[in-house]
Amino acid sequence: MAENQQTVAPSGSTEETVSIKQRLAWVCGVFAMIIPFNLPSGYLNFFWTDIVRIPAGIVGTFLMVSKLWDALNDPIEGIIIDRTKAKGHSRYGRWIFPAGLASNILTVLCFVTLPGEPGALQYIYSLGVYFIFQVGYSCVEVPHIAMISTMTTDYKQRGVLTAWRETTSGIMLTIVARTFLPLTVIFGGLNLNRGYFLAALFYAVITVPFYYICTHYTQERYLPPPKAEGDKEPFFESLKCLKGNWPAISLFFAHLTWGLSGAFRGAAGMYFWTYIGGDTLYTAINGTWRSFGGIISAIFVGIMMKYITSKRNLAIMSWVICAALYVGMYFMPVNTDGARLAFNIVSMLQGIAGSVGRVCLFSMMPDCTEYTITKYGLRSSAFIVAIVNLAFKFGLSFGQGLFGWLLGSMNYVPGPDQPSAVILYFRLTMNIIPAVITLLGALAFLGFTLDKSSHEAALRKIAEEGK
Repeated sequence: MAENQQTVAPSGSTEETVSIKQRLAWVCGVFAMIIPFNLPSGYLNFFWTDIVRIPAGIVGTFLMVSKLWDALNDPIEGIIIDRTKAKGHSRYGRWIFPAGLASNILTVLCFVTLPGEPGALQYIYSLGVYFIFQVGYSCVEVPHIAMISTMTTDYKQRGVLTAWRETTSGIMLTIVARTFLPLTVIFGGLNLNRGYFLAALFYAVITVPFYYICTHYTQERYLPPPKAEGDKEPFFESLKCLKGNWPAISLFFAHLTWGLSGAFRGAAGMYFWTYIGGDTLYTAINGTWRSFGGIISAIFVGIMMKYITSKRNLAIMSWVICAALYVGMYFMPVNTDGARLAFNIVSMLQGIAGSVGRVCLFSMMPDCTEYTITKYGLRSSAFIVAIVNLAFKFGLSFGQGLFGWLLGSMNYVPGPDQPSAVILYFRLTMNIIPAVITLLGALAFLGFTLDKSSHEAALRKIAEEGK
């Protein structure tokens, strides 16, 4: 067992600091897994409808069904991950490298176009690969977030780690947003089918070393005490920790709204800039501004976390601001250079506000660990993460499916001349609908009752009882 590893949490009376080396090792996992998440979620909808030429209604069904499948699998995966025996200084980290390799391969396969006109075989292939991809990616994301609960039990340090996560995520999203579409042209020229495939392959290869670093160099210090021989919990025992667990339930609904909002904006983005902004590649420029805002806010929150005693209040305020900015963006033109610059600046501000809420949300997840232990006697870190992620993925699936269905109901056909109803639809799904959903997410945070003092009280109770 690694040096300084403990099997129970400290009292919480003394703040602890996760070393820079450990933070860097852990965020290497973020650096790597942003690729298999962002490429399908950000570009697959447009790739299927406008390049492969799969009808929009079928694409919407693909995305909804696959995301629902993924969401329903998450809790089972969380239970399995929680029951994994610690090996050396790792319980959750040991999942990341093999699952990361699998998700990278599946990401590339998502951008394969079969020969000939798109038909039943292409539909079955695309849906099948995307189905499997969802399962593989969850086996990376769920244990990676759950690792925070074993790296530190300090309320503030968990916020700092999450800020590092959001900063790294923002950097990677910026890089991908700025380079992926140009790479498709560089690698494919006029053959965008080949260009998308090779660009995805390029990113899949360069992220492999980062998965390895995260798996082998992140230390999990606070693992649960070993069970007595033959002392096994029933497989679905973790389910009982959901009853009356209002902190987890509030995060569930907050993450649901973030998934819905992200689904509409992610699906609408390339259409918005293609048919309203006049340049598909401008999606990358606007995404860069928004991601840069996320980086700024994550760094700021990481520095200020030692002064924050209620992550909930900060999350509520940031998402209310985010919703207001969405409304403002709806009324902004994007047809001149000056108008685009103004739109980008507001996008950056929206990225700042949204990122603050996400930092708080992701650092609240591990804080539910100690609450769950004291109330239910269960250490179900990965399961709680999986349940909250289930909501996010359900929101993504429903939002992406609804976007595609509604677009299909308008008899959408790719081309420069779009009816006014379709143009209005792209504007609403890019701004107004996400604004309403984000405001509902801010309200959902009201149910999260844990703050710094209540978290430390839970730590003291755990230490006294030796759980």
